[in-house]
Amino acid sequence: MCADKVDFYSDYVFKYIKVFSVRICLHIKMIILVDTVPTLRAA
Repeated sequence: MCADKVDFYSDYVFKYIKVFSVRICLHIKMIILVDTVPTLRAA
């Protein structure tokens, strides 16, 4: 019972971290795009 609970939690945390890191990556890409587009238009 206890081992199953730990396994479930570790699986849940792993999935959460995966989703979170993907979101951070997308967010950073969006920031980079927003930063580079105005400079490209200015140039």
